[in-house]
Amino acid sequence: MAMHTIWAMRFRKILFLLLFFFCWVCTLGAQTYVGLSAGAGLTAQMGLRTAIQTEFFLSNNVSIQTELSYLQRGNKETIRKLPSDRDYRLVNMNYISVPILLKIHLDWQPVAIYAVLGPELSQGLSTSANFVESGNIFREKLSFEQVNLRSMDMGLTLGLGLEKNIRSQKKIFLDFRYYLGLKDLDKENDSDLFHEGKFINLGIAFPL
Repeated sequence: MAMHTIWAMRFRKILFLLLFFFCWVCTLGAQTYVGLSAGAGLTAQMGLRTAIQTEFFLSNNVSIQTELSYLQRGNKETIRKLPSDRDYRLVNMNYISVPILLKIHLDWQPVAIYAVLGPELSQGLSTSANFVESGNIFREKLSFEQVNLRSMDMGLTLGLGLEKNIRSQKKIFLDFRYYLGLKDLDKENDSDLFHEGKFINLGIAFPL
């Protein structure tokens, strides 16, 4: 069985366990929120990001938040792994990602300040590369195998944000996050490649 298939199976098992865990937590009566968020990178290494999130409180000021997100990442180092007969400029990688974040709240009315920190697990879906030819920009669809990269990524996410309660206990939020990749994506032993990037995240959450 191919290694990327094994990693994909492990990723699905992790998603199932997370779903089971949060369904179990909801039965305990803890204050729980579900929400939607979207954002964009502040550097070329991060692109668009959308997410469905769940947050449950352990106490008044501490909660656990997890997200099922779709995101785009880029890395200039991947260009060296492409054929040299084309003028490649940018490589885009699409991921499904699950961060599990410890969230600390500091309630300063009329807004609350919070910090998040936790691991993030990502499974690559597809990749593409932009190249220039005869003065025009073209996009070529690739696979992780073609560029000799691992499709599974693991890293650490941390950030700071603001949130404000609005009507019916709903809340809106805005945060800044930084992702630090901890897994070497390059399959070649003589080089390494890690994801890293900063992005802004905006969303709304609803109480259950």
